[in-house]
Amino acid sequence: MDGAQPETVPLGTLVGRDREISQVTEFLRGTAAFDDPMGTTMVIEGDPGVGKTALSRAVSDLERAHEATVLSGGGVQSEADIGYASLTQLLGPVVDHVDALPAAHRDSLHAALGYGELGQGLFPQVAEALAALLTDLGRRTPVVVVIDDLQWVDSASADVLGRTARSLPGSNVRFLVLQRTGVHTLFDASGYPRLRVEPLAEADAKALLTARFPQTDSQVLERVLVESAGNPLALLELPTALDLRGRSSGEQLPAHLPLTGRLQALYGGRVRQLTPATRQRLLVLALGESELPVSDATLDWLDPLLPAERAGLVELGQRPGQVSFRHPLVRSTVIDLSTAVDRRDAHLALASRYAEEDERRAWHLAAATVTPDETVATLLEAAASKALHRGDATGAIRTLVRAAE
Repeated sequence: MDGAQPETVPLGTLVGRDREISQVTEFLRGTAAFDDPMGTTMVIEGDPGVGKTALSRAVSDLERAHEATVLSGGGVQSEADIGYASLTQLLGPVVDHVDALPAAHRDSLHAALGYGELGQGLFPQVAEALAALLTDLGRRTPVVVVIDDLQWVDSASADVLGRTARSLPGSNVRFLVLQRTGVHTLFDASGYPRLRVEPLAEADAKALLTARFPQTDSQVLERVLVESAGNPLALLELPTALDLRGRSSGEQLPAHLPLTGRLQALYGGRVRQLTPATRQRLLVLALGESELPVSDATLDWLDPLLPAERAGLVELGQRPGQVSFRHPLVRSTVIDLSTAVDRRDAHLALASRYAEEDERRAWHLAAATVTPDETVATLLEAAASKALHRGDATGAIRTLVRAAE
């Protein structure tokens, strides 16, 4: 691999990404000469499966090793209509610090996070409160805020996070925003430096393949190199997919397999082999947040997920309840392979986690409802009122439309 290897990243951790890791760490530590007058935010973009999340995790590990505070969050497609869902996930590890803020800031964040006395927390006030919180954290250690899957971040969180990032020039806070190429959201990313994560060069792609699949025959390896076009996810998954076909020696490989369909088919096969209990547990995760409430972070709840971890579909983190899908395609495949009854049951399970007044409860109950239900409609109307009080007029309208439906 070319380029200087960052000092604490073991060789081979991310094949062919030395340059990108160096660029991001230089930006975070203020040593890069980017054309960014604010110096607060870098946008990392690329196609699905190209390695944006893996890159951010490698950089996050480096920053933690340098005693930085790293806050990670992101968008979930099924919660894109729930106001401040992503902000709530992002601030989970530091929510106790909110109480130490001045009263106005504390009340605004409490309103956005959905607990405490509901105030008139409009977007600018919530952004100002978030900036105060991050600035306070930054007085102790550098702070890195990682926002993954920006295309699925709810509009309220995207607006507030975008405002906050622009309000912190010269601070000890940096943002890394990860998004698919070509998306447009309420997070104003104009003027920020952008790092486009490209497919791996052929030499790096071949090195990754031969290191991870030394026993795979040369015909499969050459075919994967051609059809993956340097996409790391395809490089790591397709050899398994082709071998699982049970090819005999000398058997002709299929003429054409579209990349997305090929990967979805691979994940679909793994999901179908799981027990109904594990599949339903995965569906609850796919339709909700990947970070479980502490009450769910028990062995009884997590045990059914162990086969999914062994199948390479999810990763169980070190913190209680920390579960992540290996790729967004896993999440979408789990949902696609579920039945309407499965999805209703999963939404009911998610609704039971939240208090009566929580907006997420209303939305999950709505998703589980197939006939007119005045109780659920009333909960949605109350959720719309809360969204309006927080300045999320767009979210309030969406919620009222759902109530009418």
